[in-house]
Amino acid sequence: LAVMQLGLLPVGVQPSLVVAGAITVLLSGLSVVSAVLGAISGYNVTAAGRTMEVTLMSAGLVAGVVLALGVAVRLGLPDEPIAEPLAQTALRLPAQVVAGGAAAACFAVASYATRRAVPVAAGAGALGALAHGALVLFGLNQIAASAVAATLIGFCGGLMSRRFRLPPLVVAVSGLTP
Repeated sequence: LAVMQLGLLPVGVQPSLVVAGAITVLLSGLSVVSAVLGAISGYNVTAAGRTMEVTLMSAGLVAGVVLALGVAVRLGLPDEPIAEPLAQTALRLPAQVVAGGAAAACFAVASYATRRAVPVAAGAGALGALAHGALVLFGLNQIAASAVAATLIGFCGGLMSRRFRLPPLVVAVSGLTP
């Protein structure tokens, strides 16, 4: 709020994207996966604790966003619209595939995956980015393309994890990240 109010935000940078990026980092997606995995594995107390952690983190995040929006309205800050997504073109598809593979690999490394799992996770991320980008390019909407790509990652991730004898959760979660 202070950067926006003082005019220190660089020209061309949309505050809504900065805020969305900061909030995305705070989301508790991996904790949800850990809670579900604990429940499936039979560690009910651990799953209950992680579920409570996710609930408290999410409630704190929502309360913080509401509080910040309330302060911004009271200060009279301008209401900036969210940026429109870039149109999908065939020229962007190779870059998206490479970026999807790189993001999945980085997520696998950040999640302490083994060295053998990182290339498989990168392949799953690249496959998901390719499927999503191609489906959007052919006219499917974002939600349906995401659902088809996620299903493909889950199916192919299970096959790849069996083939390379890796935990399927590592491949699937890393592949879904991009």
